[in-house]
Amino acid sequence: MIPKRFMMFAILLLIFSLPTLAFAQPAKQTSFAPDQLIVKFKESASIQTKANIHQQNDAKVLKRNEKLGFEVIQFKGKSVSEMMNKYKKLPQVEYVEPNYIAHALAAPNDPYYPQQWGLQKIGGPFTGTENSVKLAVIDTGVLADHPDLSGKVIQGWDFVDDDSVSQDGNGHGTAMAGIAAANINNGIGVAGTTNTAQILAIRVLNDSGSGTFADIASGISYAADQGAKVINLSLGGSTSSIALETAVNYAWSKGAVLVAAAGSSASTTPSYPAYYTNVIAVACTDQNDNKCSFSSYGNWIDVGAPGVNIITTYLGGAYQTLSGVSMSTAFVSGAAAYLASQGKTNTQIRYAIEDQCPVPVPGQSFGRLRIICP
Repeated sequence: MIPKRFMMFAILLLIFSLPTLAFAQPAKQTSFAPDQLIVKFKESASIQTKANIHQQNDAKVLKRNEKLGFEVIQFKGKSVSEMMNKYKKLPQVEYVEPNYIAHALAAPNDPYYPQQWGLQKIGGPFTGTENSVKLAVIDTGVLADHPDLSGKVIQGWDFVDDDSVSQDGNGHGTAMAGIAAANINNGIGVAGTTNTAQILAIRVLNDSGSGTFADIASGISYAADQGAKVINLSLGGSTSSIALETAVNYAWSKGAVLVAAAGSSASTTPSYPAYYTNVIAVACTDQNDNKCSFSSYGNWIDVGAPGVNIITTYLGGAYQTLSGVSMSTAFVSGAAAYLASQGKTNTQIRYAIEDQCPVPVPGQSFGRLRIICP
């Protein structure tokens, strides 16, 4: 007899609707790299003096431009403005400034991009070294031959049928993959949250969207062993499980960031695995940065993200507009993959997502996803 905590459970709420025709303008993106500064010392400052100053401020040098004479430093525990003020006061410093981020002035040429209000709301898409980070989508599988996921999908393991082809017969996993990592600027469909993620497709839910905690736990440990830096879990159940929590802690110890949907109970009732300490619990927010009516909430939630009328990849090479905390989770996973591509650890990624500069959500203890601070 399989224990009750391992019995089948349904994935989180999916609400299907037709694609919206409301067009939004691309979000303005002016920002700087978090926890970094560009510092130029005066020529009279010795190498030892510079090193001492950085050490006193718990800063380390990431890069040096010998020709222009500046350094890029990284620090933690202080805001960019606080650290700028410290360096500005030093007589040895010629100038100090934020490490501003430039963006392509043209919006992505993906035709559905104008409808992607959620992606624009969080400041995406976020681009870097393409396919440099494994993002495990532990779900119903992923349609690897979807045109907008071409070259993005690694076939992992199918824990439902016990084979090596984690194909999607439901659509949910393909939708999550598209939100997180659909191809950007390929002239078709939608733009993903980041181009840095390569999807590791792991099937633990059947074509009805249900699966066992045992399979999910196995999927998590498998993802960690395959080197996934981010694990997307747009699923949940109402009962805690030792096996599931053990798998979560194992993946975290291997350096993975785990992102899970908080639930659609419209209450503070915990959902698992989102409730576990080593998981980023994600709630749903709407176009006005309010909590979605159906979303779970409470002090255990770590962050919110857009989850209403989100257009994404679907079965048959098509696109579908969906609503639910599952969609919100995929946005956070995509952002986490982008941060991982910058060399951040799972602890640093959690800080950047949960604490660095989230947008306040009225009446809630959590904020809406924002990883590039104003």
